[in-house]
Amino acid sequence: MKNNFSFKRMGLMLKADWIEYKTAVLIFFASVFAIHLFLFLNMNEGFQIFLFTVGIISILLCFYIFTGSKVHRIKNRFLTLPASNIEKYVEILFVGFLLFCAYLLIYTGILGASHLISGEPVWFLSGSKAWESKNVFGMGLVVFICTFLFMCFIMFRKFPLQIGVLFLIAYSSVISYTVYLILKFENFNLNIPFSGFIRSNALLNTVGFLSTYNAWGMAVASAVLLYVSYLKLKEKQIR
Repeated sequence: MKNNFSFKRMGLMLKADWIEYKTAVLIFFASVFAIHLFLFLNMNEGFQIFLFTVGIISILLCFYIFTGSKVHRIKNRFLTLPASNIEKYVEILFVGFLLFCAYLLIYTGILGASHLISGEPVWFLSGSKAWESKNVFGMGLVVFICTFLFMCFIMFRKFPLQIGVLFLIAYSSVISYTVYLILKFENFNLNIPFSGFIRSNALLNTVGFLSTYNAWGMAVASAVLLYVSYLKLKEKQIR
């Protein structure tokens, strides 16, 4: 379709998804709610972070499975719906946003109630090192990885998670081995002065540049992956 963007069509798609997936969604969030009730028994900062991490991973997997199911199901009704490609793509992302918001509501609600009862501090309000701004690079990297895996679930019909993880492992291995070769070539040793490229300002300037602009770089890379995901969805629509 080439009509203008329609929120009404998006609303109808969301309604159809709710009718089809509401049982699975309710069971999933009921399980999440039950597990997070353990916060009333243990408000240790490490346990708070652990539950949050496990919850986010669970939400992401749920969203990825939902995306793969809609795009690759055998009798695909989603791709034949009378809606534009951008409407379908935005609807998928909006479902992910709703899942994320629902989880945050459950987590913060239980965490807040536990805090009021026990008086124990909340990890992201207590100046925890896990929440410092210096970890922006790590957060940017996580967003990039999540976006990349989302693209894999649109691109690949079979084993998208395994393919994505293997690619990320291979890529990180290549980067690590490249750094190792550079250090080996420069005869890097803690007991001798730096030499060559290591001794020059080039490496320090490169590291400084990456440290300063890594957040922007990760944001741009994630945006590119989202656009590639849209193109892949559009390609499947054409088929």
